[in-house]
Amino acid sequence: TAQEAGQAATIFAKENTIPYIHPYDHPDIWHGHSTMIDEVAKESIKPDAVIVSVGGAGLACGVLEGMHRNSWTNVPLFLVETKGADVFAQSVKAKQPITLTKITSLATSLGASYITPKLFEWAKKHPIHNIVVSDKAAESSTRSFAKDMRILVELASGASLSLIYDDH
Repeated sequence: TAQEAGQAATIFAKENTIPYIHPYDHPDIWHGHSTMIDEVAKESIKPDAVIVSVGGAGLACGVLEGMHRNSWTNVPLFLVETKGADVFAQSVKAKQPITLTKITSLATSLGASYITPKLFEWAKKHPIHNIVVSDKAAESSTRSFAKDMRILVELASGASLSLIYDDH
């Protein structure tokens, strides 16, 4: 599992005295992701909304960092998950971060067992809407996008695309 891989990486880093940066729960990761928003802000107008697929929320935290740095503080962020990998939606419902015991979604790259607590901090200061879609919706949108754009993306991207293709 991803959790076991993370534990093994932590042990390896400690034994070899090298740094370990968590794949989604670390400020350096968020800052790197935030630069995408800087690039978009330079090249285009302020959007009406931003849509991001969410697993452990590293990308989401980076996007939010970039949005605030570029004064997009009132632009809503839509975070999309697939059922069975919907740790953020379940955490919101529980009003605290939870840990999934099992990932059942086919969109395995969204399959984080927990989200970074930083996303809960962001949720207190930014309009965030979470949406859970089915694997079937993600797959259908992946196929539609491939047909329309001749680009094949994974189910994690299909989850976000389903907001467009399924007219949410």
